[in-house]
Amino acid sequence: MKKLLVLSSCLLLSTLNLLSNKIEKNYQDGRNNVHEKITITGNVVKSEKTIRNENGTILEETVTEEKILLKNHLLHAADNINYFHGPIVEIIKTRTDIKNFLIGQKEWNGFILKLDTSIFNNSLNIYCRRPEVIFGATFVTITPDHLDVMNLTTDEQKNEIVEYLLTIKNKSLYERQMEATNQAVFTGSYATNPITQEQMPIYVSDYAIECFDTRHAQTRLGVPAHNSKDFEFANRYNLPIKIVVTAIHDENDHGSTVAVPLVDNDGNLKEAYLGEYPECILEDSDFLNNMTLKNGADLVMQRLEENNHGVRHQEILKYSHNDQLYSIKDLAKVETAVFKNSSSSKEADNQKIKFKITLNYAQADFLEIVEKFIINAKNIKHIMIPLIEESCTLRYNLDCYLLRWSKNDKTIEDPKDIFRRDITTIKEIRTFCKDLMDFLEDFINGCPNALENIKKQQKK
Repeated sequence: MKKLLVLSSCLLLSTLNLLSNKIEKNYQDGRNNVHEKITITGNVVKSEKTIRNENGTILEETVTEEKILLKNHLLHAADNINYFHGPIVEIIKTRTDIKNFLIGQKEWNGFILKLDTSIFNNSLNIYCRRPEVIFGATFVTITPDHLDVMNLTTDEQKNEIVEYLLTIKNKSLYERQMEATNQAVFTGSYATNPITQEQMPIYVSDYAIECFDTRHAQTRLGVPAHNSKDFEFANRYNLPIKIVVTAIHDENDHGSTVAVPLVDNDGNLKEAYLGEYPECILEDSDFLNNMTLKNGADLVMQRLEENNHGVRHQEILKYSHNDQLYSIKDLAKVETAVFKNSSSSKEADNQKIKFKITLNYAQADFLEIVEKFIINAKNIKHIMIPLIEESCTLRYNLDCYLLRWSKNDKTIEDPKDIFRRDITTIKEIRTFCKDLMDFLEDFINGCPNALENIKKQQKK
């Protein structure tokens, strides 16, 4: 915990230097001409005003600098009672993740699992981002174009699988992405959880076709209690949902905003619980019980490696287009070149479709990075919307998409679905990222007590 707080403080300092936003306007005041320029760098607003007479002679020049400080009384009241003591660390981390995503330095960390299956001589490689929750894994999916689909299908399930594959056969990858649902077919075979030795059913499905693990290995490990997509899938097919992460609270943390699993009267989860906070520990996980998430992940990976069930894996998030790898920053240039071509040739159309496929991958990665923010924003919406409004007002950015997106009523449409529908270019993703980073910085600076707690922890 202490190391994370130290790291988070350093990350906060390293991410304050952003590209400046500039706003300029000219107008007349009587017979005088006035030029105003507002430059916003990080959380500092610099205002420059020059007044000239009719002849162009400068009559007055003023320069002022002022920090953006949110004055919302609910925010300050909550900070005064340590409401954001824990979450502020995660907010800093989320902001840093967004920045790294934008500049092409966001790293995917996890483990490539090798799973034995009930079909002789057939195994599966699966990218696993959160090895610490492996006790909560209850199913596996492979995509319809996985090379071993038929090898992993039992005779009893063959007709149903073939029928499903025929519905996919003539669809392009882009069509499969845009039409993806939770539809799936059981192969009749099982994969063995290498830690618990439990048998996990293997399904064929495109439900997570755009996600990092699926697009890299055409496979996915389902952990429904702790992943939104997996949660929906498991509910549809009545698969087990095992909660293996919970949050612990400091008695001195008055009403911390760290979410706990939301369950009904029977103890069943109402929604997926991400549980990726420093305050979280593992439960119902045998030898991992009461461990922090990081320590649990390290121990799981160590045991998996010792038993030849895979390897640790790290890679920078990059996106392939025409066999070249690009960061989000570089993709913006590629996008301009692709869509600048107004011809209707088959090749030009193919290039545009290829790029839209890449855009869907980028959207999926971004939504995974900010999912905790989305959930927290939903849980304290009565605080978040006024804060976003105030931040956007102070930054002269009232037309920003973040403001419109935050006001969405989830009972009408899911915020993530709105994002997928509205953000249709890499440029729009980058703009949204920048707006969100600005807001998170203002939020962080509006919680001086939480920041002071981080500094105290750093000195220990």
